[in-house]
Amino acid sequence: MNHIFRTKMNTVVVDGIEYFEYPPTSSIVKAMELGWATKLEKEGNVRLRPLSYYCAIELPEIGDVNEGNGQWHMEGNPMDLGSVNEIYVWCGALSDTDRETLLGLDGKYDTVVQISDVSLFTKRIVQTARDAGWQLAPHIGQVSYDRGRKVTKEQLQALPWQSNVFQKGLQYAHQREYRLAFTEVTLKGRREEYIDLSLGDCSEFISIEET
Repeated sequence: MNHIFRTKMNTVVVDGIEYFEYPPTSSIVKAMELGWATKLEKEGNVRLRPLSYYCAIELPEIGDVNEGNGQWHMEGNPMDLGSVNEIYVWCGALSDTDRETLLGLDGKYDTVVQISDVSLFTKRIVQTARDAGWQLAPHIGQVSYDRGRKVTKEQLQALPWQSNVFQKGLQYAHQREYRLAFTEVTLKGRREEYIDLSLGDCSEFISIEET
């Protein structure tokens, strides 16, 4: 039986995973190169990148200098919100996102994979990371494209924990991103360029779409 509770910030935590929307979307998709897609499906090879990595990328569809830096406006003043601990992410998209849009994010992409059980995928990542010595707190959900929107004091105070991680500018809205974010929660403040994990065979819930 799942252990479910709703937080004061109106998110839902189920078996240690914080959902910005619950129940979560039934499936997500991700564009990538065929070789990596095959490794993801058959071996569960996953690379988690810190948000800071995407701040430095110059590709306009993937890079974002404001990644992880949430911003709202209240009474004409910008209110910025960031994270103290390192945040690692794995980014997909809602399953009905236009495939040409996904493949166009990077000129190297030639394949789309589908993840049919987002919760199980997240749990496998957390457990594998724990076995490798990482302590990651997972929070997953759709990205909102409202960076800079006007809010009241009450709305600002009611923002979910790590809401800055799920906020991007309107110019990225066509990507329809669904994000798996993992906060490194140990007191040591461990930071790496990436976390490589092998989840094992994931073909029960990950498949490569025909092109």
